[in-house]
Amino acid sequence: MWSFRSKEPEGFKTYKKYRQISNELVTQVMQSAIMGPEWITGAAKEIGILRGKAIELEDEGENIAIMDFLLHDYRRDGKTLVETYAATVSLENPEQQAVLDGWLRGYTSLFRVAEISAAERTLTLEDLLTAREPIALMDQNMSQSTVSGLLLFTRVFPYERFNMSSGNSFAFDAENEKPLLRKVKSLNQKLKIAHESSRRFVCFFKANRILGLSVGYR
Repeated sequence: MWSFRSKEPEGFKTYKKYRQISNELVTQVMQSAIMGPEWITGAAKEIGILRGKAIELEDEGENIAIMDFLLHDYRRDGKTLVETYAATVSLENPEQQAVLDGWLRGYTSLFRVAEISAAERTLTLEDLLTAREPIALMDQNMSQSTVSGLLLFTRVFPYERFNMSSGNSFAFDAENEKPLLRKVKSLNQKLKIAHESSRRFVCFFKANRILGLSVGYR
């Protein structure tokens, strides 16, 4: 009997490489000279989980969310940790630089999963907060486990051949779309966080604690 290896979709090899590089870059940023405890305590305070000197999480999965916020949304002197890192280093590896450039172009939004292609490892996402066109998100795990109609708040990194997520997602039942948007609107009016992207993340972090689904991701 003959056996054939299924052909990987276009861009998937690069996607896997970028995933690996992303993990390496996170370590580099966290171990860099610019990183200090003030970043962690400041981010924890802004997101509302600092109790005295302790950070209080509801579950282990929130560690990924806090890291995502710390890297890409929390600001000191007007810059995120990733922006600060990018301004102080010169990466000789072109693939590392490409990944970092994608981080700098990244954005968050609430999406509806419109279509899933397990073969292509992609999800078609409709943006519910802006007028952006639907995008194809390449994701090995979510393309095999997510269901159509699910709502996802996630961070998208756009690259030349594909889009990929930061690795953090808040998932919500489609039936909770209106209650979710009402809750986020209410939180957005109450939170005193100057930068829009930071405020948006905190709103969905808090809404996830009330309306979110458990996500076994990465």
